[in-house]
Amino acid sequence: MAELVAKLPKEQLNLLRTVATSHGTVPRDRLRELVGVSDTHQFAGLLISINKFAKNSGVEPPLERVILRQNGRGPRGYHYKIKDEVQTEVREALATIAK
Repeated sequence: MAELVAKLPKEQLNLLRTVATSHGTVPRDRLRELVGVSDTHQFAGLLISINKFAKNSGVEPPLERVILRQNGRGPRGYHYKIKDEVQTEVREALATIAK
């Protein structure tokens, strides 16, 4: 995971750090706001590039998308979190990278 974090460009690194330092899941709109990306296509590109960097580094992508519905039937809400099995590893790798 350290190899992946070391390879990530600044925008992707900021996104990963934001999700890793939050408690629980982060709603998509809030995450876009926190990383300063207003365009939905640009945000999707950041997520896709993290996955591609992970696959090229030989590790599973660390981000997990969680779909939540209000009252079980309402509109879908997309939230993101670090996968439980790599959460500690991601946080340790991020701690070695300067902000």
